[in-house]
Amino acid sequence: MQIYFILFFWYGVWFVFALFYIFDKICNIMKTLFLSIALVFIATFSYSQESIEDLYKKASNAEYLKNYKEASDFYTQIIVQDSTFGEAWAGRGMVKYQLKDYLGCVDDLDATLKLIPDYAEVYDIRGMAKFELADKTGACEDWSKSFELGFNQAYKLIEKYCLEEIKK
Repeated sequence: MQIYFILFFWYGVWFVFALFYIFDKICNIMKTLFLSIALVFIATFSYSQESIEDLYKKASNAEYLKNYKEASDFYTQIIVQDSTFGEAWAGRGMVKYQLKDYLGCVDDLDATLKLIPDYAEVYDIRGMAKFELADKTGACEDWSKSFELGFNQAYKLIEKYCLEEIKK
């Protein structure tokens, strides 16, 4: 009777170890499968985003074709991916000017100037947006800064809208 008990005990122990071994192998397979699925998902998601260069080309083309809303959307996608890309802020600001969103234009061009402080053309466009918002003083300051930075076309606006204030 004892021998049966000992044999039964050892078969039981062996059976439990076998179950743990099989369970361990199944867990390893599941881990590998889970990691593989996760890597495929991450790779698929990361490659689904368009590159900033491609988006910038699309935005520039849309702007050239006067599809300003589409261009604004592309510039926004760029800014979402890289908020330090000053040219995207400038492009979206200029597009917003074309869409007559002057407050949005000023906000975007303010962001541009924080990233690229000596961008003369941005001062010029921001001055025009401020002028449209009836901020003549701000407009004249921006046009003067633009001219100071070498954007000679700004002088025409200074001459037309700002010099009369000085003469008075």
